[in-house]
Amino acid sequence: MAHLAEADKGAIIALHAEGFSNGYIARTMGLHKSTVARWVRRKEESGNLSGRPHGRRRKITAAQDQQIRRFSENHPFVNARQSQQTLGLNVSSKTVTRRVREGGLRAKSAAVKEALTVSQREACLAFATENGDKPLQFWRRMIFTHEKVFSTASTGKVLVYRPKGARYNRKYIYSCRRSGR
Repeated sequence: MAHLAEADKGAIIALHAEGFSNGYIARTMGLHKSTVARWVRRKEESGNLSGRPHGRRRKITAAQDQQIRRFSENHPFVNARQSQQTLGLNVSSKTVTRRVREGGLRAKSAAVKEALTVSQREACLAFATENGDKPLQFWRRMIFTHEKVFSTASTGKVLVYRPKGARYNRKYIYSCRRSGR
């Protein structure tokens, strides 16, 4: 069933107020008689022409929605089911996922990078500073092993809730340690 435009609803009420019958209004506007009767009845009962809300009422409050969003922003590597259990909500994990998505976060594959110590970061910066004037060919042959993760373990895909365009934001990068193999 298509939604009736506000102008058409107003025209129905105006014609009805002028004394035209529902059948006449339906024929001239190309509508079904029951549609005209419905909008006339709604105007008489409620005094307005707004439609009724669709779908079922939300099971959680706006404050709980905000709590879910805040929790997911602060704990991006926690999935919806774990969030639901941690927050003690009596809703499905699908509901939690919907509220997180409404907050602008999506479940995406995390960028996986090796966790560097402070001394390792300082060494990288010192190397780059020393060799900053080297030609492009030098840098094309260079591989920094901490920038590429080689793994013999099958940890699988790591998901993270993050906003669009924040893949390499430090908060959303999954840090791993070398296995020593």
